[in-house]
Amino acid sequence: MTPKTTQIFYFSISGNSLALAWDISKRIDAELISIPSVLDKKTITPDADAVGIVFPVYYASNGYGIPLIIERFINKLEGIDSKYVFAVCTHSGMAGSTIEKLQKLIKARGGELAAGFSLNMGSTDMPKEKQQKLLQNQKTKAETISAYVLAQKKGKYETRGILRKIAYALPLHLFIKPVFSRRYRKLSNIKQHLPFIELVQFADRSYQVDPQKCKGCGICAKVCPVDNIKMVDNRPEWQNHCETCYGCFLWCPNEAISGEIVSYNDRRHHPDVGLSDVIKGD
Repeated sequence: MTPKTTQIFYFSISGNSLALAWDISKRIDAELISIPSVLDKKTITPDADAVGIVFPVYYASNGYGIPLIIERFINKLEGIDSKYVFAVCTHSGMAGSTIEKLQKLIKARGGELAAGFSLNMGSTDMPKEKQQKLLQNQKTKAETISAYVLAQKKGKYETRGILRKIAYALPLHLFIKPVFSRRYRKLSNIKQHLPFIELVQFADRSYQVDPQKCKGCGICAKVCPVDNIKMVDNRPEWQNHCETCYGCFLWCPNEAISGEIVSYNDRRHHPDVGLSDVIKGD
């Protein structure tokens, strides 16, 4: 049974998730809705037969996977008990248990995740040749997902297999989680032992602004999906409820923003997505 109408809610800063959402929406004639644009609502009630959620994976290696903004969005969803709900997450090498965690969140809202897909979009330090191959994979994946959704199939969940779960569980708890916690405690400059996900929101304390490069244009504040940046005397000031999406760093036209928080990142974004697409958010 083909859905009569479809809405795809997306969150994207680098453009990877947005480009994939575009590809899917064109194939199934879906309405695209930016998640940051509706997050200020008390409740969010989709008015389509099918509902898609497209987003990047965050902190999969630390056992999380779902960005805070996506969790807040899902916790506001209403009236999804009779909807065909599907999800797609983009990542740079590992989706971990993201789809499984998403299933639980949607179930808690009275819905059912009919299908969950993941797509490796590559990391910033990959050779250009491999990046091009991954961009082609994006088109193929969009076609596969679209066919599945149009047929309203159920039961496909692209998540880590049982053997990989067992193999990964021990190092996750003994090595990876403590390493992540130490790094974000340093970034946030908080000495007490807060949960990792709380430390994340204060990691913006490690951003730095080059006064010679910053022109006070305010693009960093405009691109921030959670209004975490205020312009004070033509300089950005972070408000300590960061998503660590790195949008301010990624889209600064003068490369004035740096810091330990982005020491492992570069400013590469999806070639089909521009600044206006990210700022406009629809």
